[in-house]
Amino acid sequence: MSTDARIKVVELIEKKYKKLIEHIARDIVADAYLVEDVYQEVVLKFISRHEDKFELPPDEMKNYLCAAVRNTALNMLKKNQKML
Repeated sequence: MSTDARIKVVELIEKKYKKLIEHIARDIVADAYLVEDVYQEVVLKFISRHEDKFELPPDEMKNYLCAAVRNTALNMLKKNQKML
C-alpha cells in the first residue's frame, strides 16, 4: 500500500478513534505515558500488518481497534508489572 494511503488511514484513526482508544487504554494502564505507547503501537501495527482491514465498515474497524487496544494495553500492563 502506498504511503499516502497509510497516512490517510492514520489520519482517519486519529480523527475518529483516538479519544476512544485513549479512554480504553487509560482504563487499563492508568498511566499517561503508557496510554500514548498503546495508541502508537496499535496504530503502527494496524498500518503495517493489517492492510486488509483498511476497507472495513466503520463499525467493524471500531470493534477491531477496540479489541486491539484492550489486548495491547493488557500486554503492556503485564510486561510492566514483571519489570517491577
